[in-house]
Amino acid sequence: MASKEEKSLPNVYSVVLVVNHSGPLAEDVIKNIRQKSPTEDVLTLKEDPKSQGYLHHIVTKYFETDLLFVPIDTPLESCPQHLISNAEAVLICFDATKRDFLKYIPKYANFLKNHQIELGILLCEQLCDESDGITYQEAKQCSKELDVIELSVSGDSDEETDEHNPTGYDELHQALKSFLWASADVTKVYHHSHPYTPLDLQNDDIDDEDVATSLQEDKESTQETHNMSEDQITAELANYERLLSEVMQFRSTTSTWSRNERLTYAHQFANLFDEILNIDSYDDSEADKSPDK
Repeated sequence: MASKEEKSLPNVYSVVLVVNHSGPLAEDVIKNIRQKSPTEDVLTLKEDPKSQGYLHHIVTKYFETDLLFVPIDTPLESCPQHLISNAEAVLICFDATKRDFLKYIPKYANFLKNHQIELGILLCEQLCDESDGITYQEAKQCSKELDVIELSVSGDSDEETDEHNPTGYDELHQALKSFLWASADVTKVYHHSHPYTPLDLQNDDIDDEDVATSLQEDKESTQETHNMSEDQITAELANYERLLSEVMQFRSTTSTWSRNERLTYAHQFANLFDEILNIDSYDDSEADKSPDK
């Protein structure tokens, strides 16, 4: 991809608005998320030549997608309508030492609700004690829908990093990977996990023994299906249809839940899909090593 190009806003990208309210700069936050040069994978939008978007490719165990981060200044209402209508998430940068920001939190929450934007995260360098600025409890009291993430880990902390309780940008990365994006593509990830098909026999770079082993496993799996009774097959299909129905209703069902509750619920779906599709364990660290599109 060229470092910079001009495009109309495509549907293949999920737009993430990054708001410069105060505190960390939106451009710095985007740079730290992408871990790329600010001139790499940049789009200048035809609808608004002043707007630039920064592409970020995400690969997880279950899907991959492209996010388009767009930095904007306040007030949020002045953001171009074509960006708002395509936005799926809003990241709001704020300074936790400025207590007057508390009055803006309900306004941001209402903005997300009015425009049906489901993911909203408040970002600051570090939260404060009650006497110094805004605390986590105060921010959550103003809006249960908006999550709060500290981007800078306290320098006084000697605790080792806990992969199950990430902090800083690791926590932000997890939040982005845990959200069900409209542009998510599950087919490519499935083929990463199931790399062999009959067509691969034409590829001389693939080891013949590996291909034969994979085809034999597929044959055995098919034989197991043939051995199932009609009632068992009907029951399996019913379970699968029910699961798909619940996935389709995921957003409406969990719209008022916290991010951790949504994540737990999503993990339950993931485990059920694993059981149905017999997908082997595959973590996000391996996904991030997948080849680019």
